[in-house]
Amino acid sequence: DELGLHSMGTMALMCYTMCQRPSDIRNMLWKHLDNGFFEFKQQKTGTEVYVPLVGVLAERLKGIADQNYREDNPNDHILKYEVTGKPYTAWDYAKLARKIKKHAGLPEDLKIGDLRRTGTTRLANSGCTEDELMSVTGHKSREIVSTYVKRSRETAAGAMRKAWQ
Repeated sequence: DELGLHSMGTMALMCYTMCQRPSDIRNMLWKHLDNGFFEFKQQKTGTEVYVPLVGVLAERLKGIADQNYREDNPNDHILKYEVTGKPYTAWDYAKLARKIKKHAGLPEDLKIGDLRRTGTTRLANSGCTEDELMSVTGHKSREIVSTYVKRSRETAAGAMRKAWQ
């Protein structure tokens, strides 16, 4: 936001809260948001996912919806590059992500796609079952979704609370 790239901050928040790949978020249309759910097919796998809109993201999207006249343009992209007013290309997105990381003093090897894994770990730490995780992330197997969840004290503590309290 400090760099005037509100849409990139929104993209990061969407990747994190929705546990999705940047390419899916980058290509998200307003018609994919319906009655409080994002409903879309993932580009990589073709998996249909239904992700509820959470409060922090709803607040962030409200301002964008007011500017983009969502109801009149359901096929319009949610996120647009502020400089061009057009949807992000993969090249624009990668270039700006590098600029933001440098500005924020973040490691160069950090990827916005890592937010998918971080969000998935947060869901697991919150006590979500593997089926719930798979419903959000779109993974088709427990083996794959388990690679996204970082084992942590929080996950272990949640397991023990469920079993023994």
